[in-house]
Amino acid sequence: MSEPRHAATHQREPTASVFARYMAFQIPGTFVAATVLLLLLHWEHITPGLAWALFGFWVLKDLCMFPFLRVGYEKGVDSHGAPALVGRIGTVQEESLAFDGTGWVRVVAVEGLVLIVEPADR
Repeated sequence: MSEPRHAATHQREPTASVFARYMAFQIPGTFVAATVLLLLLHWEHITPGLAWALFGFWVLKDLCMFPFLRVGYEKGVDSHGAPALVGRIGTVQEESLAFDGTGWVRVVAVEGLVLIVEPADR
């Protein structure tokens, strides 16, 4: 059996490239926000100063969220998601008959995440 992999061994992608990818994904939302603000400005529902302030807060929100969302924008097969759990050791918490009655399933905890899994020999 191979040794379990740990997150500490994962090489992180350079922050600049992850940030560029993150900001590229923010473009559609920023475009929609700018369009709504321009329409509100055109219809005279808001002042130009308020429009700029709201747009600035929108961009600032995206900048502040980056540290929390960074890992979701990293490239790498094993960095996150289901592939990151392959090879990890889990603890069986419960074993019961499957919902459809076809066999047994196990409720397993892996690093705080609770999963319902089927045995590999099915």
